[in-house]
Amino acid sequence: MEWTPSSGRGSLVSYRLVHRSIGAPHAQVVPLTIAIVELDEGPRIYATVEGDLPTSSDHPVRVRFEARPKYDRFPVFTIDTAPTEQLRESPGEAADRGTECDAAWVRSSLRRCDLMARAGLLSTAEKTLVAFAVRWAPFGGSSGEELLVAFGTDRRRFLHLVAEALHPRRTDTRAVREHKRLLHQTLTRAWQVGHTN
Repeated sequence: MEWTPSSGRGSLVSYRLVHRSIGAPHAQVVPLTIAIVELDEGPRIYATVEGDLPTSSDHPVRVRFEARPKYDRFPVFTIDTAPTEQLRESPGEAADRGTECDAAWVRSSLRRCDLMARAGLLSTAEKTLVAFAVRWAPFGGSSGEELLVAFGTDRRRFLHLVAEALHPRRTDTRAVREHKRLLHQTLTRAWQVGHTN
């Protein structure tokens, strides 16, 4: 076991709202949200979540460091509601993790895909295509049968549709264009690795 740096970002796996008294036995009862957060790097941790909670779990969160009383030693996370701000971050970090197509890369790429869709940078159909390609990337792509069932198309046409979905738009910022370019390159390499035709 070793220490590993974390980006401080993750997603909610599960959460529960509890009411408990803070400090003395007869102190005021306050609501507290306890959650399991899966960090982008893979590990799951217990945490406190502040802010409005989403209606479903698997929602992006980010850590916020603050001094807490002795009785609450969980890290504090907040719901990440700024998808376009996250997309403005260095695309190089995605490139660093993007060549391996490991579990952390898949989670990070799916999160970025969700953020782009929420920001209106990918349509629902485009998000579905790209997310499917990302999920299958570690395996060299899916089988032809799977593509036929899921999308009614063959591998060549599917990869063309993914390329169209990730093609930069005039309205995309430079950072979004770079994210799309890197994701397209990684998916193209990954899907060609397992392909024998």
